Amino acid sequence: MATKLVEVIGQGSTGSVDLYLLCSLLSLLALYVFFLRPRTSTWKKSTSPSTSTLPPGPPRLPIIGNLHQFLVDHLPHRSLRRLSDRYGPLMYVQLGAARLLVVSSAEAAQQVLRTHDLAFSDRPPLRSPLRFSYGRRNLAGAPYGEEFTQTRKLVMSTLLGGKKHASLRPVREDEVGILVSAIARLSSGGPVNLTEMALCLFNNINRRVISGRRLSDYGDVCKSNPLHQMFLEVNDLIPGFSNSDLFPSMPWLDVLTGRHARIEKRFRDIDRFLEGEIDVNEADTDNDEMMDADGTDLEDDSNYVRTLLRLQKDPKLRLFLTRDRIKAIILASTSQIARTLGLDTACMQDMFIGGAQSSMASVEWAMAELMMKPEAMKKAQEEVRRVAGGKDRIDEDDLQKLEYMKLVMKETWRLHPTGPLLIPRQCREDCDVGGYTVPAGTLVHVNVWAIGRDPAYWRDPEVFRPERFEDVAVDYRGQNFVLIPFGSGRRMCPGMAPGVARLELALANLLLKFNWELPAGLEKHGLDMEEAFGISNRRRSPLVLKPTVAGPTPP
Repeated sequence: MATKLVEVIGQGSTGSVDLYLLCSLLSLLALYVFFLRPRTSTWKKSTSPSTSTLPPGPPRLPIIGNLHQFLVDHLPHRSLRRLSDRYGPLMYVQLGAARLLVVSSAEAAQQVLRTHDLAFSDRPPLRSPLRFSYGRRNLAGAPYGEEFTQTRKLVMSTLLGGKKHASLRPVREDEVGILVSAIARLSSGGPVNLTEMALCLFNNINRRVISGRRLSDYGDVCKSNPLHQMFLEVNDLIPGFSNSDLFPSMPWLDVLTGRHARIEKRFRDIDRFLEGEIDVNEADTDNDEMMDADGTDLEDDSNYVRTLLRLQKDPKLRLFLTRDRIKAIILASTSQIARTLGLDTACMQDMFIGGAQSSMASVEWAMAELMMKPEAMKKAQEEVRRVAGGKDRIDEDDLQKLEYMKLVMKETWRLHPTGPLLIPRQCREDCDVGGYTVPAGTLVHVNVWAIGRDPAYWRDPEVFRPERFEDVAVDYRGQNFVLIPFGSGRRMCPGMAPGVARLELALANLLLKFNWELPAGLEKHGLDMEEAFGISNRRRSPLVLKPTVAGPTPP
C-alpha cells in the first residue's frame, strides 16, 4: 500500500513497483541505522512542547516515517480508518519528510474546514500537480491569496455560474439523449459496459462544454479512442506524491524510477491537445463539429474556450489570462464540476481529467447499489416514470421533482464519495486544533469515506438505504460535516451544482428508458462491489449490465 499511498493519498494514481522497492530499501537502511548506530538522546522520545502537543499517531521509523505501515492494503482510506480507530480522529502520520494530519470525524472535519478554514486554505506544491497545472495556475492548486480569489471569482461568474450553466443545458440533454440511443441500439447484442458508456458520456459533455466538439461516439469507438486513454493516464499521474515530494533532498529518485519521464511525456500530450482546442476556437471556422446538434452555428460565448479568449482581451479583468492559464483553467473546471481540481491551461485539464472519471464513478456506484437492492431500484424507476408522464425523456426541469432519486445520490456519496480522501490542504501557520498543535506546512487529509461509514453518525452504516435521509435534514453542500463529498469552506468544489445536475440527468434517463438485469452467471453471486482507489473512487471491475428497452410511460 505504500506504493498506492504515495501516489494516491494525495488523490490517487495507479501504483508502481518503484516506490515499493524504494520503501523496502529505505526500511532496511532505517533498521540498520537504528540497531547499529550508538543510541543517543536523538533517538529517544522527545519531550519538547512542539512534539508533545502533536496529535497522536503510529510510531515512526527514522528516514521513512510511517511508510512501512502502508505496504499491505491497496486502499489507503481503509487503512487510515483502522489506524484512526486506534489513535483518534486527529492523527499525525509522517511519510518520509512529509507531515500529514489525517481527519476522520465530522467534529474534527468541522474544526479544519470551518473553524480554521483560513489557516488550512493552502494546497501543497506537489511535483505532479505542479507540472500539470502549469505552475499552480489553476483554481484547485493555486496558493491561497489574491490570485486564487480572482481565479475563483472568474470561474464562478463566467464558467460555472447560473447563466452559463443554463446556456449549456442543450449540450447536456443532447449528449444524454445520444447515450440512451446508443445503449438501445447495443442492447440487442447483450450486456453493455456501463462504466465505459458513462465515461464516454461525461468526456463528450466536457469537451462540448469546453471547446464545442464531441470526443467520440459510443461503444467500441469510445473504448479505442486514444484521447480517452490519454485522459485516463493523466488522471493517474496528476494526483498524489512523487518520490521527491517525500524525500526532497533526493530529487533524482523521480528520474531513477521513471516517474519524471512519464509525467513529462503525458504533459506534452495534454498540452498539445489543449493547444489544438484553443487554435480551433481562435480560427472561428464553420466546421460542422463547431455546430450544435441541430446544425446552428455556435455563438462567441458558446463554450469555455471562447469565453476565456474573449475575457483575455478585457482590460478590466484583474487576472492576467495567459494562454497557459486558459489551458489550466479548462482542465481544472471540468474536474471541479465533478469533484474539484484546478483552473487555467491548468484550467482545461481539471475539467477533462477528474470531472469525467468522478462523474462516471458516481453513476456506476449508484446503478450498482440499485442493482443490489431491487426494492430501491423499483422505487426509483417508478418515480422517474411517473414524473416523465408519457414523455420519452427526463429533462433538467424534471430533476427537482425526483425526490427519491436525490436520496439515492446522497446515499451513494455517503458510501462511495467521489474522492475517499479530500484533495489535501496545507496548513499556512501553526494552528491549534482539538488541543493539539498542527505545525505550518503540515498536509491535511479529510477521510470522508470513514466519516460516511462511522456508526456514531449512521445506523447500519454499511447498508445502502436511501430512505435514511427522508427524515434527516442532512445535505451534501458542505454544511453538514457527516456528509461532505464535495468538501467545505474556501476550497469546496465550485462546480458542485452543475456537476450534480448532469449526474442526476444521466441517471434519471437510464432508469426511465431501460429495465436492467445482471448478466447470466451473476444472478447468484451478485456484483463485485470492491473499489479501485484513485482520483475518483471507482469500482474495481467495470459495471456490465443487460439493458432492455422499457415500454412507453403512461401520460
